[in-house]
Amino acid sequence: MMDEYAGLSPVHRAMVQARTAHSDTTGITDGDPHFVIDTVSRKIINNSGKDTLVQYDHNSERLTFELPRYIEGHDMSNCNKVAISYLDVTAAGLYEVDDLAVKEADTETVAFTWLISSNVTQIVGKIAFAIEFECVQEGGEITYKWHTGVNEDMRVISTITNDATVAQENVDVLEKWKQELFSRKIPTKTSELENDSGFLATDGEISFGRKDGTFAGMQSVALGLDVEAFGDNSFAEGNNTVAYGDNSHAEGYQSQATGQNAHSEGENNIASGQGAHAEGGAGTTASNKYAHAEGYGTTASAQAAHSEGYNTYATGKYSHVEGYNSKATADMAHAENYGTEASGKNSHAEGLISIAKGNGSHAEGFGTIASGKYQHVQGKYNVEDTEGRYAHIVGSGSAAERRNIHTLDWEGNAEYAGDVTVTVNGKKVHMSTIAGVLLQPGAAAHNAIYREKYLGDTVTAEQAAAIADGSFEALFIGDYWTMGGVNYRIADFDYWYRTGFPESSRVKKHHAVIVPDTSIATGQMNGSNTTSSGYRNSLMKSKMNDTISALPPEIRSRLLVHNALLDGTWTETSVDLMNEIMVYGCYVLADNSNKQTSENRQLSLFRMSPQARYAGGNYWLRNYANATESTLVSYYGDASKDAATSTYGIRPVFAICGE
Repeated sequence: MMDEYAGLSPVHRAMVQARTAHSDTTGITDGDPHFVIDTVSRKIINNSGKDTLVQYDHNSERLTFELPRYIEGHDMSNCNKVAISYLDVTAAGLYEVDDLAVKEADTETVAFTWLISSNVTQIVGKIAFAIEFECVQEGGEITYKWHTGVNEDMRVISTITNDATVAQENVDVLEKWKQELFSRKIPTKTSELENDSGFLATDGEISFGRKDGTFAGMQSVALGLDVEAFGDNSFAEGNNTVAYGDNSHAEGYQSQATGQNAHSEGENNIASGQGAHAEGGAGTTASNKYAHAEGYGTTASAQAAHSEGYNTYATGKYSHVEGYNSKATADMAHAENYGTEASGKNSHAEGLISIAKGNGSHAEGFGTIASGKYQHVQGKYNVEDTEGRYAHIVGSGSAAERRNIHTLDWEGNAEYAGDVTVTVNGKKVHMSTIAGVLLQPGAAAHNAIYREKYLGDTVTAEQAAAIADGSFEALFIGDYWTMGGVNYRIADFDYWYRTGFPESSRVKKHHAVIVPDTSIATGQMNGSNTTSSGYRNSLMKSKMNDTISALPPEIRSRLLVHNALLDGTWTETSVDLMNEIMVYGCYVLADNSNKQTSENRQLSLFRMSPQARYAGGNYWLRNYANATESTLVSYYGDASKDAATSTYGIRPVFAICGE
């Protein structure tokens, strides 16, 4: 069988084969290159990298389009009719879309395709098209119409009909093509070099070269060895270069400019997108609209992407990469220097093998990784923050052992691996010195530090010893034990220390005050709506023994028994309800006639963490508000009151000793 591509240069052969290959696209695929409809400008933006169709092709090309699902409050997926109106150089046509659908991967986007028939590809030349969306109610009433603007980027290029006569005669294909295109008067004199068609010709051809492989098309120029200028107004020069797109320019060795207004120069380079530019050597490639690749082995494959240097890749829209072996793979990302990668949208990676993964992140230095959104990482080999906890990280590790020497979270909390020096009034103060003062053993220092650390499921011997000797080492406000599914949280240290009456009853044991995170029981303040007996003689107080029984054995065995001033009377007790002062630091709704109490200071837990008042529901306090109502903490953590016969949560307060 005769080779239908006989007589074509290797570069030309590859181009013709690629253009005439049958497409197996049969529907909407998320990975397909596509056209995007901008609903603001009404423009049909070609992101497909395809701007040519081949004459006489029928149902072998399918163009994919997508647009936002909702426009002006209308769901475009409900449109009854989507029509593509097109116009070639001789006639107009209409294609009705039959596969409009919501994308599976993005339910906010609808997509559809245009199957290109021979009606579209009959005539060589430009194709203009626009799209109309129409919503029709039952009965035929049109409720909504929406149109795009006109796209004029697509054109039909000519091909050769390989009929039986040609095959039998073994005619030179390229020569026949020339004859078909230029079967017109050939100028015979210098004065006739410019004819009505604008062609330039010499020796019967409109190309300049030493081999038959050199060929030029309409108003184009081909100069050199085996060079081919197919596009209108194109220019190919050098050795084995191809200028395939209209107004394209290819120069050098084995370079190709296949997009409209594309420019390829150097060695083995390809500029295949509209307005693309590839320059340098070893296969630089600019394969999308307005893409630019320069240097050695660089690739710019997304719209308006820019890749420069050595083996760099810009694959995100409007991305920029420069340097050596670096990548910018997300939209508007920037990677520079050696082995860096910017894979988050709007991210920036620079230095040596640094990676910016999070959107808007910045990684710089040596081996740094910025994974959180809008995160900034610098230094070398930081610990990767996969949870996005930190706004700023400084690393100081190695490839074998990553390490952070500074972190700053989104709440403004900073941590340093070393000491921090602060200058106050000209004097330098080291944080280690300040920490040494704050971390002195005793209740005063430990009541000033909120930590919120899990302490285990039991009180250990070491923890008990730290409570017993009053050092409270490794124990701070907010720390908690979890027992029986309840968090028992440290609320204060030595709250009742040296209180009590008579003097012989004063508390002499160091202790940690505990408040559970939630209510551990429910009950009424009184059996009737009266508060005249106060908390000391209430139904609630009599039920405290039941509450004690509900506590874990590790707690019950260490309860502090002390004298407390309840309703103006010193009373031996261990587990009670909190009062308003302990929770809020003052009386809010309490209206006791006798407000004397030994609990006259806000618990450190609620002072440093007011949100700790929240317990997932209402719970009683021991103050009464009036003759019939007692005080409580509401579901929202604020002060409230209700009838004494109401049933609410019991969230007790108590202390444990180390003994």
